[in-house]
Amino acid sequence: MIVIGGGLADADADLFEPLGARLGSLLSFHRLPRLEKARLGSDAGLIGTALAARDLVEAGTR
Repeated sequence: MIVIGGGLADADADLFEPLGARLGSLLSFHRLPRLEKARLGSDAGLIGTALAARDLVEAGTR
């Protein structure tokens, strides 16, 4: 599964259809991954960055 988030997720079919077709041409002998829109929408990148920063801070305190 490939999850698309942030502003890219708003592109919907304009992005997902050509991306799916391109993946199909590149991964001819593999099972194609599902393309999914992030449930967090445009906040996905922000939340992911905040979680990564928290992990770095916690790792530095151990």
